[in-house]
Amino acid sequence: MNVLTSLNKKLIINSLNIIFDQAEKLNSASLIREISSCLMFSLYTIFRFLYSSNNKNPEGIFSLPSHLWKTKLYASRIISEGNVENLLNRLPVSEYKSIDRTRQVELSPTIIEEQYSAMSDSLLNMIQMVEKRTES
Repeated sequence: MNVLTSLNKKLIINSLNIIFDQAEKLNSASLIREISSCLMFSLYTIFRFLYSSNNKNPEGIFSLPSHLWKTKLYASRIISEGNVENLLNRLPVSEYKSIDRTRQVELSPTIIEEQYSAMSDSLLNMIQMVEKRTES
């Protein structure tokens, strides 16, 4: 495995650990479910692109038709992101129970570094990388 692959895997895995750890503090299965859905939709998309890059790979692994999957996944991901945002803002989300208003996520760069000393650089670097990629 090359260095770039190793660094990016570590950056993503460490960031996920922090995100799920913080989300778990809110004690909401609904929130965890929606965060997981957002991430799984992105992973599915990348895997499907990789898998489909060779037309010799059988399409039977997927049940979503090739002409519809991107639209369906995009729409589903946007809905899940909206559900995450609404749950965190204590707004109603049809099938879910609200997050207890007394539970809060309290974060800052200092808190992240204190609570996640071994992983904080990954999350902070990921934030910078994403924001830099959106500038172009």
